[in-house]
Amino acid sequence: MKISKIHLNNFFQFKDFHLDLTYPKGHSKEDFPLEKVCIIGQSVTGKTT
Repeated sequence: MKISKIHLNNFFQFKDFHLDLTYPKGHSKEDFPLEKVCIIGQSVTGKTT
């Protein structure tokens, strides 16, 4: 199973958050889920949440 979209609505600090995890238009794999995703951020920014 691969996740292609995330939508968080009123969840802790995320009030209306959308994240599209698919290849962009024009790419040969357009609209398919990305193979790898890396979420990077400073401490206390909500990565674990």
